[in-house]
Order: sequence, then C-alpha cells, then structure tokens
Amino acid sequence: MNVLLDIHILGMGRLDPNFRRGIYRYAEDLTNCLAQKQGINLSLCASEKWQCVGSSCDYLEESPLLDGLPFIQSMPSIDKNIVRLFKAYDYSVKFRKKGLEKILVRMFLREPLRSILKVRRNIAGEILTTGDLAGTDVYFSPDFPSMPDVIRCAPWVRNFVVVHDIIPLVTPQYVTKGRTLGFGEKLKRLNREDWIFTISKWSRDDLCNYADNIDPARVNVHPIAAGDHFYPSNGETADRMVRKK
Repeated sequence: MNVLLDIHILGMGRLDPNFRRGIYRYAEDLTNCLAQKQGINLSLCASEKWQCVGSSCDYLEESPLLDGLPFIQSMPSIDKNIVRLFKAYDYSVKFRKKGLEKILVRMFLREPLRSILKVRRNIAGEILTTGDLAGTDVYFSPDFPSMPDVIRCAPWVRNFVVVHDIIPLVTPQYVTKGRTLGFGEKLKRLNREDWIFTISKWSRDDLCNYADNIDPARVNVHPIAAGDHFYPSNGETADRMVRKK
C-alpha cells in the first residue's frame, strides 16, 4: 500500500517551537511508527503552508528514523533561507523586542520578508499537484485542516484524516481568536467520502452533530495510547534504579 503522509505539522514545529505540543507529538510518533510498518510504502508531503515544505525537509534530515523516506515536494534553498529569516524576525517581534526596537524590526525586516515570501509563493505555484499523487493509494493527515484541495482532483486516492476536536466551534470562549478564524470553513472541506478518526467518543459526537457534510458511518474512534515507557514497571532492576534517584 502506497501511503502519502502529510507532515506539515512537523514542519511548523521545526519553524516555531510553540507548535511542539499535543498534535505535534502525536504526528511525530505516528510518522515514526508508519515508517517502520511492514507492508506500507510511505512517502511524505507538507500541504498546509508553502513555508512548511522547506522546514519539513529540514526536520527529516534531523530524524534518523525517517532519513531516506521520499518527500515528494521540493523548495529552492533561497526560499528556505527567506523562510528561516522571516520566522526568526517574526519570533523576535512577538516575544523579544520592545518599544522602538520592535517597530523598527517590523518595518525594515519582518514586513519586507513577508512581502518577499508572498512573491516567491506565487512563483512556486501549487503546493501539491495531481502529478505528485500518481501511484498514491492513501492520503493520511494527522491534522484535518491540512487536507489540500488537489486531493479532490485525484479520485483514486482514499482520504484518511484525524480530527482531534472541534473546540474552536463548540466552545470558542476557551481558545484564542486565531484558532477560531477559518476553522468552520476548513471543516467544510471534508466530505462524505472521507474516512475520519477522532481521539474520543466525545469528539466524534461533536463532529457528527456539527458537520452535515460527512458520513457518520466513516467516523471511527481511535483513542490516543500512551507509549510503553509510561506504563508502571514491575521489574526489580527498574525499581532499584528509581530508588537510587
């Protein structure tokens, strides 16, 4: 089976440490597991943001378990460097600089780089094309908003996505405004042909009650499981090591 796994969330985490949270950790473990699974020919892509293509490649180069896996996209080194600079100054503006220094960094460094990124993005064209999907049996995204529109132009590809929750829609008072913007529109990109995994029955019920564009029969609950190293140990050797601490 030829599986195309969308690792855009890993690329986002490579660009910005603030993304290295629950979904990022889930996607990281899932990617490592699928890479070692027999019977799966795994290839990778990053479809949510153009900037994530380069950072996803960087992530793979730093990951021994994933080294050598095919990544079906490419980004010129000049664009990778522009993205790195933009993220560095973006982080600087948000968290480090203050007062006049913050204004100067935004005006003369961050905003010009943002404009350059827009131009380079237009030159690059579509993040994914139907040609990239040739030979792909399954597209799998660990984070549903990343599903690209081009997937709908490849009817031979079966789509599997994970919806962790729809909190920005059902209880928007508990999340930041940035998470609620566009969330409903992204949810509408799902359709009745998609297979959907949720991490709890509660999330499944929320999703099925809210979204009338999906098939409830194709929504399955797969709780997130803790790794073996989180389970209690009954071994005497392990107990002695703990007592030494």
